[in-house]
Amino acid sequence: MGVTASKNNLVHELFVRTADENYVTARWCAINRLTTDFFWLAVHALEKYLKAVLLVNGGTSKSHGHDIVKLYADVLAIAGPLLPVRLEQPADLNVP
Repeated sequence: MGVTASKNNLVHELFVRTADENYVTARWCAINRLTTDFFWLAVHALEKYLKAVLLVNGGTSKSHGHDIVKLYADVLAIAGPLLPVRLEQPADLNVP
């Protein structure tokens, strides 16, 4: 296995797989009206997915910290039209 394949496997295991778990749990929280947990898990999953995109495409996520806005902007430069312009919360969440 080459270096690129090893790196991609590592990114998948540490970022994508755990982001998938966070996403599924966030959906469960939304269904069960656990609003705070939904938001926490959803943004955590999003952060991991964005970092995975940067890493698989030869970038780095070190300088991003937890800055979702900066991560999204950098991934938007790579993925362009594949990303939504606006991220929306589920309509039935009761958020003040």
